[in-house]
Amino acid sequence: AGWGRGHFFYIPRNNGETYSSMWKFCMAEKDSLDMMFIASWSDYTEGHEIEPTIENGDRELRTTLKYAAEFKGEQADERGLTLPLMLFHLRKETRFLEKSKMDVSACYRSLDKAALLISQGRYPVAIGLLSQIENDIKTAKSALSVEMKRLRESDMKIQGKRKSGGYTAEETLSISLPKELVSKLQMNNYVGYLYFEYLDKGNEALFIRSSTLREPKEPFKIVSRIRTDNTGEWKRAKVELYKDNIVNGFNMPTFYLKGNVVIRNLSLGYNIYTVK
Repeated sequence: AGWGRGHFFYIPRNNGETYSSMWKFCMAEKDSLDMMFIASWSDYTEGHEIEPTIENGDRELRTTLKYAAEFKGEQADERGLTLPLMLFHLRKETRFLEKSKMDVSACYRSLDKAALLISQGRYPVAIGLLSQIENDIKTAKSALSVEMKRLRESDMKIQGKRKSGGYTAEETLSISLPKELVSKLQMNNYVGYLYFEYLDKGNEALFIRSSTLREPKEPFKIVSRIRTDNTGEWKRAKVELYKDNIVNGFNMPTFYLKGNVVIRNLSLGYNIYTVK
């Protein structure tokens, strides 16, 4: 990670032992400390988060619970450890249903109630409520129909210079979608991905941008930023497309690509959801 005027440092986690040893160091002086301060809950960009991750699971969270309980002279209670993550996923699912034009007001109220139960340590009741919400969401999702659309290069309008069997993005490369698809994307909820291969050269970033209505516009118009590593190899990219950030216009390109790379095999994939 980088801090302190651009200096970079790497401290290995050692399967969780590094974080555990930090706790042990502080616990040796716990009788003279009024509090412990943890500043790394979600510092993914610096690589020292303790929030659950795919790589490390909830290992650091369990370490925190163990020593925090000891520091406060309490009994560690693991029953509620996984519930906030479950709550988070269910909120995302509910948001998805809401964007699909379904009434989820009752679900939001239940989620808020579950959050309160977790904060109060009433874990068995919270688990029961979250399980009920999970079932309700599954039932609601069964009322959605999905239409899958896949666009190849020949299905899109691509404006840019050809080079080395693809398109150069040194000057802005733009992608416009068919009007029929634009209309469907504007009217319905969707999950979409942009696929392509790029010739990895240089050490600059490849930017993918779109028009946006979200504020502040500068960060939200960046769909993706891919750093190049100058390997000279063709690499594959898969970029998720967030409807809230993207304007699919009838008389303008949807995506703009800019960077010192060559791009080939462009395609788009959409799952478009409507209520049956």
